[in-house]
Amino acid sequence: MTQPLISCIVPVFNGERYLTEALESILKQTYRPLEIIVADDGSTDGTATLVASYGDPGSISVSTT
Repeated sequence: MTQPLISCIVPVFNGERYLTEALESILKQTYRPLEIIVADDGSTDGTATLVASYGDPGSISVSTT
């Protein structure tokens, strides 16, 4: 039986300081399939660079507003 997809939505604004801890916590979960959607509300810190550093664009989606 196929497991249903779980979507984790992480809203962020200038959250570079805390975002790594939040994303790592989600990635450590054992449930799969899992998608992570980061909704960046125009951050001016290094949030976008941090999310991009996770590499595989299929594992973490970024939505900017």
